[in-house]
Amino acid sequence: MTKAKAGNRCAVMRSAIVKELDGAQAVLLVGERGLQVPIGKLAPGLERGDAVFWDGSQWTKRSS
Repeated sequence: MTKAKAGNRCAVMRSAIVKELDGAQAVLLVGERGLQVPIGKLAPGLERGDAVFWDGSQWTKRSS
């Protein structure tokens, strides 16, 4: 994992893949582990299969 940008509350940038989106929650794959998160912690417009990272307040799509 790489260090997050300066000023961010996270010391380490966490990345994941959106595995499932289901109403009020999502399942993200962080490494080989599933992580259930409230849908409100995801940036709008994410889809299954998107690569995302934690920006300190929400999971956001990783730009290509």
